Amino acid sequence: MFGAAGKKGLRGEGIELKTLPEFIAEISQELETKHPMRQAIPENLPLLRAMQFVVHWGKEAPKTHTTGASPVARLVRTLPAT
Repeated sequence: MFGAAGKKGLRGEGIELKTLPEFIAEISQELETKHPMRQAIPENLPLLRAMQFVVHWGKEAPKTHTTGASPVARLVRTLPAT
């Protein structure tokens, strides 16, 4: 759960609790309105910048004819576990 300015509640005035999926969805909705080539998130905010690219181009990742998985998905599967 994450706190955000909003409703008055038991945890304090002006704090609204959000689940992580709600928080990510809120960020993603805002990023959908910003085209990466015209309104790029600054490089000093790498996580938000990566999210912007995923929101915009995520569904366009090329798929291979043999596995159906994108090159990024194949790379992630081959990375050693930490």
